[in-house]
Amino acid sequence: MNRLGDLSEVINENPHWAALGKYNHIRVQFPDGTERSLLLTDREVQSGLTRADKNTGDLPTVSWFRDLLD
Repeated sequence: MNRLGDLSEVINENPHWAALGKYNHIRVQFPDGTERSLLLTDREVQSGLTRADKNTGDLPTVSWFRDLLD
């Protein structure tokens, strides 16, 4: 399994007729410490990137120490 925050492509092996053929998987840790997997479409990823680019003042500051560990 990937590290927290590593986005990877996942092929939908047995898609429903209306489902996408692939998703983007990311493992995240929530504030309570639990870790979960998210499956996002390309559109959902792009939407989040656009929102972050437009609202840079709302992004949390990451310490240099955390960057070093990641």
